[in-house]
Amino acid sequence: MKLRYKLFSIECSRIWNYSLTIKSVEETYKFAGNRSPKIATAKR
Repeated sequence: MKLRYKLFSIECSRIWNYSLTIKSVEETYKFAGNRSPKIATAKR
């Protein structure tokens, strides 16, 4: 039972880190888009 709980907590932390990474990447893209509109319009 403890092993299962450990695996579950590892999986949760992995998903949490993954979502945090995606959020930070989105923030970075927004920031870059605000800084340089040329790049933002070129990527669309």
